[in-house]
Amino acid sequence: MLDKLSNIECHNILDDVLRILQGTGYDEPLDYYELFKKLNIELPKRDRRIIIDKLISDGYIKFLNNKIQPEKAGYFITFKGLFFYKKGGYKKQSKRDTISENLQITTTLVMVVGTCLAGLYTLIHFFSWLYPLLFPSFCRLY
Repeated sequence: MLDKLSNIECHNILDDVLRILQGTGYDEPLDYYELFKKLNIELPKRDRRIIIDKLISDGYIKFLNNKIQPEKAGYFITFKGLFFYKKGGYKKQSKRDTISENLQITTTLVMVVGTCLAGLYTLIHFFSWLYPLLFPSFCRLY
């Protein structure tokens, strides 16, 4: 299902998981089933695993494996994840990345146009110097 969703929809799901987990902490983690029950979106197990893996690899959530009290095992948001979510989450990061890419493209185009204009200016000056040397009789007519 995730492969059929757009980037924006995937970012919304990731942000929703962070929103749900923002109320959790190390002492009160949320178990896997409870988390996706609160998410209120029907996702295949593979997609659920991908979402969890993405958030863990980014360092935004962690899994607490409590062997003494297995009922307390579950996922909780890290400080990095909380800070990231408060700054706008994946949606805001995607917008920043798009703006950065557009700025890079614009900068490259400006450099190309500037280089072409500088080359043209140099050629005009070169030929204005060379033309009287090659055609002196033609230049005396004017």
